[in-house]
Amino acid sequence: MKKWWVWSTTEEHFQHAMKNNIWASSTQNVKKHVKNGDYLLIYVSKEEGQLGGFFRGTCQITGKWNENFHPKWPQELRDQRVRWKWQCNINPELIFHVKFDDVKKHLIFIKSKKNVGLAVKNSNTVGPANSGKPIDYVDIYALKAFASNPKLMKKLFEQFLN
Repeated sequence: MKKWWVWSTTEEHFQHAMKNNIWASSTQNVKKHVKNGDYLLIYVSKEEGQLGGFFRGTCQITGKWNENFHPKWPQELRDQRVRWKWQCNINPELIFHVKFDDVKKHLIFIKSKKNVGLAVKNSNTVGPANSGKPIDYVDIYALKAFASNPKLMKKLFEQFLN
């Protein structure tokens, strides 16, 4: 069964990934968990002077993880060293802008309402966020619905989920 994973990145790297159809991780352990056919929900973290705090889209892993020995990512090119050694191909599925603050209290995978940021912080040992655990498709469905009709979904969230 295909799994859904949350992954945090920067807006710059999100754009690079979508344009080049690649994704990367710094840990080899990602190969044990995130498989060909799985899906990623991409979260763009806040950065000074840039967009941030948004779920930005979804994509599907379309190959196996391969070791990379050459800088490919914008930060790697600036640093002139490989930081995200494990890479795979992706197929972008849906691009959207859903503000984290608008949906955080309604998503199932965000268990700790006090430390919500932990749910979107990447795991150092596995790769994806949410402590390296997959998320339920119910959250993906809610985010896609919110992206397509934010006013209606805000009203529904307020009415039924508060």
